[in-house]
Amino acid sequence: YSLTGDERLQAPTQRAVKFILDSQTPESGWRYMSRNDSDTSVTGWQILALKSAQIAGFAVPDQTFRWMNLWLDKVRQGADGGLYSYKPGHVVTPVMTAEGAFCQLFMGEQASSRSQAETVTFIIQNLPVWNPESRSVHIYYWYYATLTMYLSGAKEFEAWNSALTKALLQGRSTSGPAAGSWDPVDLLGSRGGRVYSTAVGALCLEVYYRFLPLYKQKKP
Repeated sequence: YSLTGDERLQAPTQRAVKFILDSQTPESGWRYMSRNDSDTSVTGWQILALKSAQIAGFAVPDQTFRWMNLWLDKVRQGADGGLYSYKPGHVVTPVMTAEGAFCQLFMGEQASSRSQAETVTFIIQNLPVWNPESRSVHIYYWYYATLTMYLSGAKEFEAWNSALTKALLQGRSTSGPAAGSWDPVDLLGSRGGRVYSTAVGALCLEVYYRFLPLYKQKKP
């Protein structure tokens, strides 16, 4: 709807927004059942959806974002608050750090230079590598890490993007009916299949066509 302005999409999008809002756990985020517990993974996708809807002109209550921030504060860790976990008390992971940090940036938090540096340092230590045998492929993580590194404007984005592009091009099928797609070799790919793996792989490569770094978004 945001990209096309197609009025036929307005009502379905509004219903989707309402469903997400009605499903939020009070003073927290989202999980797999409506208004029942939270985790950073599911919460992150809802933040991406609702903030995108707000940018497209749909109303999202301020309280919703306050509750989102309450959840993210529960899973913040690290010396400077730049690392994140799946749930409070769980160990920090690269994927949850990438997703949590992206959510804070996307919602407009002015991340301190110290917390952002902690995030970037952790992510850059976990660069993309296409090696299915070692279970190093994690396209879900690569997507959120690309968003975080790009939106933050960190100089390390160039090193991240170089490794990402190399990994994705190495893993892409180049012949036969599957040409142009990615094999579903990681855990989530085994559940979502080739369509999921290809969609998220494409999203990784499209980040800098769809978004501006936050420091450029704020320019008059």
